Amino acid sequence: MEAAQKSEDGNRKVTVLSDLAMILATEPHPEERQDYYSLYYIKIPRMKKSFTPEEKQFAKQLVEAVQEN
Repeated sequence: MEAAQKSEDGNRKVTVLSDLAMILATEPHPEERQDYYSLYYIKIPRMKKSFTPEEKQFAKQLVEAVQEN
């Protein structure tokens, strides 16, 4: 998150912060299924049902960082 905040490219900063939010909000072991249009498997993340106090604090920091931009 520090690297994103130091970036001078506003679009890149918001993209990185959004990616961090998605990582925080999803389970670490996604399911796999075969994509209809290819032979490759794609990962389908599952949203978390609960968060640790540390994750909640990090989420708050993410929201504040996005609001600043």
